[in-house]
Amino acid sequence: MALSLAEMRKRAQEEEERKNDKSKSKTKFKGDGASFPVGEIPDNTTTIFRFLPDGNTENPWFWQERQVCKLTFNGQVGGEYATDEPVEVTVPCMDMWEQPGKASICPVIMGTRHLWKDEDDTAAIDIASQYYKKRSYLYQGFVVSTAVEEEEIPENLIRRLTIYPSIHKIIKGVMTDTEIEDSPVDYLLGRDFRIIKEKKPSDKWAQYGTSKWSGKVRPLSEEENIAIQRFNLYNLSDFLGPKPDSDGVALIKAMFNDSIAGKPFDYESYGTSYRAYKIRGGERRADADAISHVEKSAPQARNVDREEQEVKKPATPSSDEGPSKISSDDFLKRLKEKHSKKV
Repeated sequence: MALSLAEMRKRAQEEEERKNDKSKSKTKFKGDGASFPVGEIPDNTTTIFRFLPDGNTENPWFWQERQVCKLTFNGQVGGEYATDEPVEVTVPCMDMWEQPGKASICPVIMGTRHLWKDEDDTAAIDIASQYYKKRSYLYQGFVVSTAVEEEEIPENLIRRLTIYPSIHKIIKGVMTDTEIEDSPVDYLLGRDFRIIKEKKPSDKWAQYGTSKWSGKVRPLSEEENIAIQRFNLYNLSDFLGPKPDSDGVALIKAMFNDSIAGKPFDYESYGTSYRAYKIRGGERRADADAISHVEKSAPQARNVDREEQEVKKPATPSSDEGPSKISSDDFLKRLKEKHSKKV
């Protein structure tokens, strides 16, 4: 006798749970309370979110794009945490505050434009790719269910999330799904989103390709509605960090020049504005793309993982503007040095 659809679903779910139990592990995380640690989601688990609109009603989307550049240095001189080990500084990309399609005004992007010109110069392109802007996306919403165990659940259940580009692409796909008629963040007719993190022992990086929107609408619960009324929605653009002024742009340019020249991070010159993080392998942490501004109450050094890469070749490389030129031989030498350090 054929099984009913409900029975087949039940058995399929039980089989999936048995399979995942072998590799599933829960992690305890202590963060700032407001931010949910997407990077701490255990392997082979599903975390369900309910996204909410941006508190900024002028933003047509329910997310806010963040753009940063990574500057690597051969160690750090000065300060309490001087080191010979490679360190990294995350700086805001000025393109974050510009309209799409306009020419970049970011000193890091401008300083690497000439490196994209020769498609055969793989060494130069590799260096340019390392410095090219990385994107991530800020969201807010409710954590419906997760395998992440947090030491303290905040009173405000509205959480901020930093989403990787690979997951954001799936989320944004709702815009072209003609079978979904209502906004996915509608309070009554919206729907949950499932982040499905899959990773085999042989995989270097986790995969999120099977993440998906729920097939059913779900009105917000009474508890969720009360949280919105009590705490209000976040204005996501408030968490991009301050836009650098002319002095701030000059500082970023100076750091970039030191970085591409292979110098160490100069704590005396830059340490009051930015902190350098030691680089380690493994998966990136939830805050790996956070801009490295110095906070008075924050420690001056900690380990972070590298950002998930989303490198795109600039559409139209412009003239040779930017910092000093470096020959292909110099690029190859630097690449070999970096590779030997990693090994």
